[in-house]
Amino acid sequence: MGWWGNYVGVTPKGQARIDAVIREEGYNGEDERFVWKAIATALVGTTVYVAVERTEKATGERIVWAEVCLTHMRDGYFMVKAVTETMGPYECDCPKRILDLLTPTENEWAQNWRKKCEEKRKAKRADALAKLPIGAKVKRKDTGAVLVKYQYRQRKVYVDWMQSRYMTPAQLRRVGYEIL
Repeated sequence: MGWWGNYVGVTPKGQARIDAVIREEGYNGEDERFVWKAIATALVGTTVYVAVERTEKATGERIVWAEVCLTHMRDGYFMVKAVTETMGPYECDCPKRILDLLTPTENEWAQNWRKKCEEKRKAKRADALAKLPIGAKVKRKDTGAVLVKYQYRQRKVYVDWMQSRYMTPAQLRRVGYEIL
């Protein structure tokens, strides 16, 4: 579970970084019993998330798990540290499209990691209200009322002009909303 590296001189960026991780970690290959391959990847910051599929040749049984590959450059060396989801990685920015590919697991560490990824994703979505500009419109899911983002006494609130009421972002999150 340590770091390894190869001298590359120049920092690989974007898809080149993903390709370097897949090549060096050997995610695509086979032996006499199994075939394994990287079926989806994502680069979030400097971390590469990989959905790895392993298929048993004799039975066709397949499992898909996640690998979290930390990367950085040091003195011209491209360094990688790969951690499987069963090790309970700290990084939990795995995109939903990769999480959706993973097969069910009974491993408690993997289940906890998947749950943390989902919670972090939901928290980021909750911040969508804070990023909306003044004048943006949202629709309450419970009543269907349309509210407008407004600044009131140095607070940002969502105003229902028809009912002459306002809601804070926390209140709006509780009832549910849709950005218009």
